[in-house]
Amino acid sequence: MDLLTYVRGVKTFKKSQLIEKLDTVMVIARDLHGNIERLEANKIDLGHEINQWIISKSVLRFLESSGYRGVTFNHAIKTALMTVQAMVPVLTKLVKSDRNEVWDGKILNLRQANLLNIVEHTEHWLKFTGLMFDVLLTLHNKKTPAPESHLAKSDARWLNGTAEFYKTTTVELLKGSRVLIQALEAVPEIDVTEGSLSVLEATETDAPIDMMKQGFGVHQLNPVFWISLGRMNYNLARIDKARRDNELFAMKISQATNLKNGTDDAQLDEQIAIYQDEIIKNVNIIEEIEKNYA
Repeated sequence: MDLLTYVRGVKTFKKSQLIEKLDTVMVIARDLHGNIERLEANKIDLGHEINQWIISKSVLRFLESSGYRGVTFNHAIKTALMTVQAMVPVLTKLVKSDRNEVWDGKILNLRQANLLNIVEHTEHWLKFTGLMFDVLLTLHNKKTPAPESHLAKSDARWLNGTAEFYKTTTVELLKGSRVLIQALEAVPEIDVTEGSLSVLEATETDAPIDMMKQGFGVHQLNPVFWISLGRMNYNLARIDKARRDNELFAMKISQATNLKNGTDDAQLDEQIAIYQDEIIKNVNIIEEIEKNYA
């Protein structure tokens, strides 16, 4: 999506709502990072599953071709998660210091547009990472060779359709928070109009228009729009789902540890099934909110 189309699609929202969104991003990133560390602490090796599933295998190959040869899958993802965790407080500070209490596509400047774009890229990346590890752990625990069978059809389509986007975002995050923040601060605070962009492109300047280098808006891939109506319920649903996802992640690590030790916990297996049902219900709530308000 080009910048002007993206900006025109940004609906009015309060600065405080963007701060809430950033809080959500931090919760998800921190919990995911903790779960991967727990996975490693319990010596659960997903190497076989990573090389078995075409999506995770393609991520690893892309990292190697992008100069990260020899970096393990887990290390790359944890490093990217650390970038997110380091970046969120800085982005939050930038938002809080902005003089406008209300943001809207009609009055967005170029730096604001790039900041929103970073947040959407990051949200997409976190969702993809969580789903990917869920499938890998399920493959490990269930000992089945069919990754797609452990996904809802919509999630399978979403993962396959946005894998290239995910891989490129991963490499950008691996550059570190300092590089990304410096790139954002280099974006000029000019109004986004056809005239101003033409002038910027015509001048000899290194100032980036698209600092993430993937176009603007993940709307076409992950239809989450900036909305004011229903925002509170939407954020609560997303945070609740993120926490349930990460709690399920933790339970599957325990399940994998039990399998490794040759023990069985029927109560844990039942709890995992219940959580999976609750997550499906939560996904339906989020999709209904998006459908009604986006």
